[in-house]
Amino acid sequence: MNPLRLRKKAKHLAAIAVFALWLVTGCAHGKNSAVTADPGAGPESIKAENNAVKEAKHNKAVTVPVEPAPQAVKVPKTTANKPSKDLATASHPAEGVVVTEEDIPESPEEIVIGDDVDDFFDDGDAPKELPVTAVEALVPDPLIKFNRAMFEVNDRLYFWCLKPVAKGYKKVTPAFFRKGVMNFFYNLGTPVRLVGSVLQGKYKGAGSELGRFVVNTTVGVGGVWDPADRFFGLKPSEEDFGQTLGAYNIDNGCYIVWPFLGPSTLRDTVGKAGDVFLNPLFYLTPNELAWGLTGLDVVNETSYRIGDYETIKSTYMDPYVMIRDLYITHRKKKIAE
Repeated sequence: MNPLRLRKKAKHLAAIAVFALWLVTGCAHGKNSAVTADPGAGPESIKAENNAVKEAKHNKAVTVPVEPAPQAVKVPKTTANKPSKDLATASHPAEGVVVTEEDIPESPEEIVIGDDVDDFFDDGDAPKELPVTAVEALVPDPLIKFNRAMFEVNDRLYFWCLKPVAKGYKKVTPAFFRKGVMNFFYNLGTPVRLVGSVLQGKYKGAGSELGRFVVNTTVGVGGVWDPADRFFGLKPSEEDFGQTLGAYNIDNGCYIVWPFLGPSTLRDTVGKAGDVFLNPLFYLTPNELAWGLTGLDVVNETSYRIGDYETIKSTYMDPYVMIRDLYITHRKKKIAE
């Protein structure tokens, strides 16, 4: 192709590009201005109109009209059970209507009804206090102050004296020895159970006690062993003079806690006095020997029950009341048998 023709075409393209650039810059300047130029006017007229607009803006003679903003429509609150039609229209507003979010309730369940918001948090009327009924004691306890004092005395005697001695005794003596001691003192109590069975008319039990005493005292070497139960099936009967009085419908009387002896009642106190006269140790001389054997019996018996009292005391809020009720319940059961 001829170089001259290429140069002419390049000049023509350059001229066309300059003209297009001028048109683009002119249109952009027209968009930024507040007054739109007439399409048929020339460049000079457009320039004059732009100058006039600038001068008018400087003198605040020309005001630019602003379209009024659409007014917000307030939606009235509705009840929780019956949402109104306004709520439905609020969820689908018409064109040109603006609904503010704060005017629309979240949901019918979240609308609080009532004059006082505190009613919303009211759980209802406070429950009425039930009448407190006093629990009737199993036995009259008019000496409760004295009994509680003696209970504390026995409590300290147990933890400070009896329990340590019983634990040491249990550690140094074998099990068969302690079992033999228990059988020996149980055999010595035969007269108490025998007389109690006869007075209550329990002759079968009285015959069993008599047979046990003969066999265990002879074959069982003074009662250290119990061949009467093992070989002859002679079971012991748990009877005493206090149960005998109860079998004759004599009431407990009041509850009494004796030092060293523990819980009792007026009736059982009289019964224990009768049991003492039936116990062969009462007639043993010298007295120091009888007291020593009685102490051995208590320590040996306690070695089998270490922990029982501690469990009751740690389990119940008032161990005095619990031990009192347990004692009365146990005695009633023995009398009913």
